[in-house]
Amino acid sequence: MVVAFYIFLLIPVVIYLIFSLIEIWLTLKISARKHSRNLVFIQASTEVTHTILVFAYAQFMIAFSPLLMEIGAQLWWPIALLMVSLLLRGSMYLLMFYREKPQRIEYMVLLATYLVGVMALVWFLAILVPAIITRQFVPDMTNVPFVLALGGPVVLALIVPLVAVYRNAFTQLRK
Repeated sequence: MVVAFYIFLLIPVVIYLIFSLIEIWLTLKISARKHSRNLVFIQASTEVTHTILVFAYAQFMIAFSPLLMEIGAQLWWPIALLMVSLLLRGSMYLLMFYREKPQRIEYMVLLATYLVGVMALVWFLAILVPAIITRQFVPDMTNVPFVLALGGPVVLALIVPLVAVYRNAFTQLRK
């Protein structure tokens, strides 16, 4: 059961990283083109991937709170960097959405926020995973059956529309 819970917490993070890399690639392709493209599909996918990340983070905060007492200071910078990148990304989306023609530099700043966010999350995992292994930490398993019963279908339900959004985005970029 503990292994299932670790997997359940890491799967949303891995999904977020994979979809962030896809969003980085899409943003790079859009910014490299001379004509402006609509960012609606990236905005929609970003909302879904951030929801998955928030879900994983909330589960982490609940189940790993005793471990946070030990490594919380080490996790401050990666979490702060991730939050700043998410805020800047949201601000860039708002700016670009209300502009008639977004400038290439705005796409590059948007791309930078994706890269910084992925880097911060990898940094977070580079601190967390060794701490779990070396301390042989066992998370609080009190609510695991409830979390697995409700959380799994929710994460899967979020992925289905996300795949449809990406499929549409790739089709639009081929035109």
